[in-house]
Amino acid sequence: MGQVGRVGSPVLWPVLAYLCAAIVGLALSAFVVRIPVQLSDGLANLIQVQEGSWFEVVKGGVASGYMRPALWLQFKVAFHAAAGHYTGAFRAIHAVQIVSCALLFVGALRVRSAAALCTVPFGLALLFGLQTFDGTIREAYPLNTYLTVVLSCLAAFTLANGRFSRVREATAVALFVLMLFTVETGVLVGVVLAASWAMGARGISRRTVVICGAVLAGYVVSRAVFLGGATPGLTERTSGFGFGQLEPQQIQERFGAFPYGFYLYNVASQLLTVLAGEPSGGVFAFTGRLLAGTLRPAQIIYEILVIGSTASIAVFARSRWSSWRRREFTHADRLVLVFAGVLAVNAVVSFPYTKDVIMSPAGVFFALAAAVSVERWLSAPASRSRAATAAVSLMLALLSTAAAVRLLAVHYQMRSASFVTRNDWIGLGDWADRNHVDLSRPARATLANQLQHDALNQRVPAPRFTEREAGRFLPYLF
Repeated sequence: MGQVGRVGSPVLWPVLAYLCAAIVGLALSAFVVRIPVQLSDGLANLIQVQEGSWFEVVKGGVASGYMRPALWLQFKVAFHAAAGHYTGAFRAIHAVQIVSCALLFVGALRVRSAAALCTVPFGLALLFGLQTFDGTIREAYPLNTYLTVVLSCLAAFTLANGRFSRVREATAVALFVLMLFTVETGVLVGVVLAASWAMGARGISRRTVVICGAVLAGYVVSRAVFLGGATPGLTERTSGFGFGQLEPQQIQERFGAFPYGFYLYNVASQLLTVLAGEPSGGVFAFTGRLLAGTLRPAQIIYEILVIGSTASIAVFARSRWSSWRRREFTHADRLVLVFAGVLAVNAVVSFPYTKDVIMSPAGVFFALAAAVSVERWLSAPASRSRAATAAVSLMLALLSTAAAVRLLAVHYQMRSASFVTRNDWIGLGDWADRNHVDLSRPARATLANQLQHDALNQRVPAPRFTEREAGRFLPYLF
């Protein structure tokens, strides 16, 4: 395998890359818009937004170990902007987010050659096929906050790596403030800005990084003042541990006296989720099935994809280590090093509990780092031996095939999400009784009935019944 040629118009390669991103993003959006608004958190959050004043909704975002006033402000704005067409409006926002994510992802790659263009389909397939990205497609409460953070991290990287301007600085700081008070992983926007600047990006200045640091300090002080430094408790939710799930009471009994062991496990498992594809949600499902001899093809395919991509990034890092020590960084270097920083902080922020979607920012930069590492393989000199060429060709063919299968699996998973979410609305009354939600109030009843009507009108058959064999290979969760 010789060097992939760099001939052609310099304008052609990015145009083709963005076209590829648009096609993939629009194709996924066609399935996203068919997923109803979720009954559980979706309806409960919308009732809170509907009944509370602007001040009450924002104030309610600062409670129970969380400081998320901007999150509820976004919910309130979207609710009123929907003008009664809630399902359509929320899903339209979701679709725009998916397409924007694909476009920003390709923009971050800076496609300027045929070799870089060849990595775009692989990078997009890896991005959308990762289990860390699955939740950003399947879930929305009623907006997908984690996808918002992903978009903000990609936007921050774009701002930091462009031409300097005061507008870029102001936009970067505003974006960081908004995300920081939206959800805890919003701190990763600041990590992207600081890491990019440290690696030589000059779209922003040192002043931007200092201001973001001051904002972060203010955020920490605010948490101490309003929340007393509280973090989410051990008894709030079920959590994966080892080969199974622990109920809140079990977590309290096992780790209540010393929760730091539980927190350390969460951080370590979140790191492995990105780098090794295992565990998922804190549960070592692949290892458990391997020991039991019940592995499914989908799990093997996913492990090949993730571990192969991690190995490719590691080889890239080793080849560039001497340049990094001399503080000589290319754009590809920045992508890989920003990934390392985002991965570390993302895992630490996840210490209270494990959830794959929390690691979605790290997953996006993992896909970017893997794409530029694969580009290096394609752009390698033609002096490579035949044996080395055959080995590299086999590796790239294996990774590409696994990524393609994972991308195909996304539509299966979204159809399954549509089917499950739709059927949840059949039990609206039972859900209201279990959660002590009074739906007799006219405004609540109108909202609930409208969302239920929208959900039940979605005619989506269960893919596990219509595509039984595909279920063995396509989805990781089935």
